Amino acid sequence: MRPCTLRAPDRSDRGATMVEFAIVIPILLMVILALFDFVRYLTIRGIMNSAAHRAVSLASVVENLDTDCNALPDDLQAACGPARAAAIQRVLMVARDLPLDTLV
Repeated sequence: MRPCTLRAPDRSDRGATMVEFAIVIPILLMVILALFDFVRYLTIRGIMNSAAHRAVSLASVVENLDTDCNALPDDLQAACGPARAAAIQRVLMVARDLPLDTLV
């Protein structure tokens, strides 16, 4: 049986190493960038879910938001328009505070 001997790398080994490096690095970079994109997707999805939850909970407690003014009796229709406009303005004021600027 021959003993195992260490040998110094020659020029062909260095060339093979460079070729392997050139093949592996793009694949590794694509995996890392895909991971970053996936984390960003999850973050945006969480922000959008939170914003939608806040908007729905606000809309459920604001009075006159879902009122159909045309279905009311004539004596209540006059007061319905301004009350509904004020309710919409309150929802829009709160919507400006939602953290949607992180999406850009």
